[in-house]
Amino acid sequence: MTGAWGCVRLARSISTGSYFAVKIMSKSGLLEEKQADHVYSEKQILFSLKSDYFVTTHAFLQDSRRIYFVQDFIQGGEFNTLLRRYRKFEPDIAAFYLSQLVLSLEHMHSQGICYRDLKPENILIDHTGFLKVIDMGLSK
Repeated sequence: MTGAWGCVRLARSISTGSYFAVKIMSKSGLLEEKQADHVYSEKQILFSLKSDYFVTTHAFLQDSRRIYFVQDFIQGGEFNTLLRRYRKFEPDIAAFYLSQLVLSLEHMHSQGICYRDLKPENILIDHTGFLKVIDMGLSK
């Protein structure tokens, strides 16, 4: 997957065999676009959120050219793909997903965090069908 500030790659741990999603961002691109503060803020928020509604971030790494967020690999894919496939949901299914979104935003607000990038592409579905909110880059 490729986004505005970088890309996400699948990685596998040599020691455990577990899969992870690694969000990779170019430092020069972030500096050019004056987005360095957003990355620092995203790092703080990702490590502070402790809830099943958010992707878990395991590590923040960097080298001379890039920044890396090591996160859980969520197998179900993007919510956007599900929306395109079904076009609309039955009321009980819509309520199921909407309640998860409300609870995730409620949790963020209780932590003093405002999520400012809510869109189907920033919501993943895990292997059990539950939602995971990702991409805290624009959050305050």
